[in-house]
Amino acid sequence: MTTVTLAEAMAKLEELVDHLAPGETIVIVKDDKPVAQLSGAKAAKPQPVFGGCRDLVTIVADDEEHLASFDEALQ
Repeated sequence: MTTVTLAEAMAKLEELVDHLAPGETIVIVKDDKPVAQLSGAKAAKPQPVFGGCRDLVTIVADDEEHLASFDEALQ
C-alpha cells in the first residue's frame, strides 16, 4: 500500500491513476492522518465475441430421420 500526501495527490493525480494497478490501493494523508483512498478497479470480465466459436462444430449431414425422433420425444 502506497501513501502520498494530499498535496502530492493533487499535483500528480493523473500520474497516480495511470500507474494504479487493479486492486492496488493508495492512501492519501493530510497532517499524517489518512483522509482518502484511491483503489484500482478490478479488471472487467472479458465479453464474449460474436462468432468466437465458429468452426468448432461440424455438421456432417442433415438427418431428417434423426430429427424426427426429437419430435416424437417432445410429444
